[in-house]
Amino acid sequence: MGTVTNVAISLDIPLSLKQQMDTYKEETGISQAAIIRIAVKKFIETHKLVEVEVVDEKVA
Repeated sequence: MGTVTNVAISLDIPLSLKQQMDTYKEETGISQAAIIRIAVKKFIETHKLVEVEVVDEKVA
């Protein structure tokens, strides 16, 4: 099995969720891209698809 270094994810995010993520970013400094990466990492780990390491969880 090969190593995946980058995975691009394109999502249609409901406006209300986007607004919540923007508010979260203002309060914590963590971007929605980082939130999505963390969520995908947790999903993959939970379902034992592959082992994933998030290199940079805090993205401007």
